[in-house]
Formats: sequence, structure tokens, C-alpha cells
Amino acid sequence: MTRRLHLLGIGGSGMSGIAAVLAERGVDVSGCDRDSGGHDPGHLEPGMEVGYSGAVPGDEPELVEAGRLGLVIHHRADLLAEIVAAGEGIAVAGSHGKTTTSGMIAFVLAELDADPTFVVGGSLPQLGASARSGAGRHVVVEADESDGSLVRLRPRIAVVLNVSHDHHDRYATRGELLELLDGWTRSLAPGAALVLGDGIDLSGHPVRRFGAGEGEGWRALGATSDVEGARFVLRRPGADDLAVALAVPGVHNAVNATAALAALDLAGVPPEQAAPVLGRFAGAGRRFETVGVARGVRFVDDYGHHPAEIAATLRVAREQAGTGRVIACLLPHQPFRVRHLKRELAEAIMKSDLACVLDVWVARGLPEDGIDGKLVVDEVCRFDPAYPVAWTPSFDDAALWLERRTRPGDLVVGMGCGPVYEVGRRLMERLA
Repeated sequence: MTRRLHLLGIGGSGMSGIAAVLAERGVDVSGCDRDSGGHDPGHLEPGMEVGYSGAVPGDEPELVEAGRLGLVIHHRADLLAEIVAAGEGIAVAGSHGKTTTSGMIAFVLAELDADPTFVVGGSLPQLGASARSGAGRHVVVEADESDGSLVRLRPRIAVVLNVSHDHHDRYATRGELLELLDGWTRSLAPGAALVLGDGIDLSGHPVRRFGAGEGEGWRALGATSDVEGARFVLRRPGADDLAVALAVPGVHNAVNATAALAALDLAGVPPEQAAPVLGRFAGAGRRFETVGVARGVRFVDDYGHHPAEIAATLRVAREQAGTGRVIACLLPHQPFRVRHLKRELAEAIMKSDLACVLDVWVARGLPEDGIDGKLVVDEVCRFDPAYPVAWTPSFDDAALWLERRTRPGDLVVGMGCGPVYEVGRRLMERLA
């Protein structure tokens, strides 16, 4: 009998990828999402299994009804763990860079005809999807620390890129997140290997460390970046140095690439074979992706939403802009992040020449009274009352403000998890 699986929250990037892989493996998959038709207990039928994402609250009537009917219910991470268990898993965790690094690994394996299964958090235009079921032995996935669900995954290779205190709604301190990661790595099966960024000490298995500059393990030396992309020298124990050229810009991507090369080597693909292929990787969707160019003004869309990511993105923008101005357009993500990081967000966007800030994008949960994007604007004004910043709550507000201020040569960078690219589309229409 064909397995039937109904997914709540199927519109999310993680759940839609899981749906695609399981459907390709012969599962009869259906689904619903609050933004496209809504959840409804009427979707449920006897004999089906039900999956749900972290964006679906526990009191969602369709989920409650599934329990009442005695249907088998799976968290999204349980379904991802099932996919990982079917092959040799490579799971990429970390506060920043997961999608790019897992995309790099999946791209190299695919280009070398290893036909991997992959589930990543953003589209991979060169592979035509964010997820695919492959016939090869490798399974490449992102490991999500935001809700702690990564502890259900059992990969053969676990990569932890970095650890920042970001998800304040779950972790009171960075130390709590490190405890979760340590418990996860201890739980992996014998024979597993860890690829860890500098300053991350986890237990249980052999460690291959990586980072930028001199240090232990696999190193990205002399990293530079310009409009052509990033370049660095890979140094690793017991081997000759290797020059690496990337098509994606940003010194931070040299570090991501070093982690990817270290993991690929553990998976049986040495850097001498992997690096030339990696040099053709053009990036994941919504990672410094051009929305359009009009009247000499370029708008790029970037998923960065943590202050460290925003600062890194604006450094790349400065390299790309040449003599033009860099303009930041920030769509803050989640009330808890603005409440805890408004000062750091303000400092980060001030690396641009001028900036506008939209209202908070609430991806899950409810808005909070008194928590809006203007808090970031107020912090900017405290730092420097003369800095040109605007409170533009809506997409149209931001597009109008940008239309009136941009000039040929400007590079506008939209940043945020939410659809800040809508500002770019509306700005391009106004400038056309």
C-alpha cells in the first residue's frame, strides 16, 4: 500500500523540500499552509500520516484533530531524520552560512555525478531546486538549531560553522545552544566525524577544525574578495597548499568553502577534485541575488537578518559598488530579535551610506506591542543623529523613499528573512 503523508506548513522552505524528496521516493504527499488555502481538519483522512513544521502551533485545529483521530504524527525534523538515515548524511549546522555551505557540498557532489539527495534552506538555481532525491549514497541537509530539532538527525558528518546567540526565544544564552550541540554530537553513531569552526568545542567524535588565517586544521589563508568573487589559499595538514577561486563574493564565503571542502574530503572527495568544481558554484537563492537594475540603480536581495550577517553582506556590497553608494534596506525578522538586538542591528546597517528600515516581519507567533522596526531607527539616531536613516514601515513606503533618493551607480541591499525583495521589485517598477 502506498504511504500517504499530509504536511501542515508545507509552504515553508524546509517542509517543501522534505515533501519533494519523499514524493520522489514514492510517498503520496499532500499538504496545506496558512498562507495558501489554510489548515482545515477536513483535509484529514483515515490511514494517512501527518507531518507539521515548527511554524504550526500545537493548538492548530487540524493538528489537534489528527491526534484525536489517532493518526501517526511526525515533526518536520523526524521526517528529515528519516531522509538522512537512508544514506550517508552530511548535516550542516551553525548560526550563519548553513544554506550556502550545504549548497556548496550538494553542488560539488552533483557535478561529480555522485547524485546526492539534498534538502537545503534556499533554492540552488544551478541544480534547479532546494531539494532532490538522488540515487547516490550521500544525503546533504541543513541542521536547524532554531528550535533544537537538529538533535534528531544522525549524520555521518556533522558540520558546525559558528555559534551566535541569535534565537533568544529559545536560548537564554549562547552557552545553552552549545549544550544542545554538544548533546547532539555525543549522540552520533561511532564512526561519525565533526567539522568545527574555530572556538567551538564539542564532544564525542574525531574533530576536523577549520577557519580563516593561521590556526589549527583546515585554513583559508589570505582571503580576498572583489566583483569576480572570493579567492584564498587552502592549507591543510599533511598536504600542499591549494589555491581556490570562488564565483561567490565575500571573505566569509572563503570560510564557508573551507568547511565544505573539509566535509567533502571526509565524504571521499579530495580538495584537488572538489575545488575546481566549487569554483563554479554561483550561490544559493536570496544570497546577494540581484532583483533588478534600472536607471543605473541595482537592487540585490539577501537573506541576512542577524547583525553579523548584515555586516558581512554590506562588506560585500561595498566591494561590489565601486565608487557608488551602498544603501541598506532592512526588513527586521521576528519581534524577539529586534527586542534583544536592536542596537547591534543599528550598528550593522550603519556600514551603509544611508538606510531605511521596515516594520518587523513576523514569520511565526504574534506581533509584540511596542516592538517595531522604528526601534532600530531610534538606535541609529542615538549613535549618530546626522546619519541618513528612515522609518519606512511598508514595502511601498520603502520603494518610494528609495525612488526619491537613489541615483545611478547606487547599490541597494535588501536584507531579511521575509520578502524584502518585494521592495526591489516595486522600486524597479518605479524607476523603469
